[in-house]
Amino acid sequence: MSGFAGDGDVETGNATDGRYDADRHVRGFENRALLDMHFEIAEKIVEYESALADQQSVLAGFTDHIATLKSQIKQAEKTIAENERQVLMVKTTESVQKATMCITDNISANASTMTSARESLERIKKRQRDNADKMAASKVLQGELSGDLSAKMKAAGIGSQDSSATSVLARLKK
Repeated sequence: MSGFAGDGDVETGNATDGRYDADRHVRGFENRALLDMHFEIAEKIVEYESALADQQSVLAGFTDHIATLKSQIKQAEKTIAENERQVLMVKTTESVQKATMCITDNISANASTMTSARESLERIKKRQRDNADKMAASKVLQGELSGDLSAKMKAAGIGSQDSSATSVLARLKK
């Protein structure tokens, strides 16, 4: 392809009259340059599409990782809430147990005090019974010593008689 007349085919076509067609030759170069440029653009598009696919893959990985992290955060929040609830229950149980222990201690102390008070009350009652018995015995003894004659006569049925209907009936029955 020397480009001289008579060579026949020049890159872009035939010389019909045997002369070199310069316009055709220039157009052939222009077409080749245009094709080269189109090819370079196509290669860049392939590079960009490949980079885009890589970035979309990375983005999908990050999106999945974000979803996993959000799920783990929600689970951690649930765990924290459950732990806080259990801590509150433990504190409440401890307070109830302390109150129960205080009440039990008070009841024990009161029971001891009540037992002591009951024992004191029983001692007082016994002392009062003893005093009442002493007074009764003293009265009987005094009556016997003083010779309560009228009481003895009355007991024997001598002396003034009761004039009630009941006493009259009782005398008649004798």
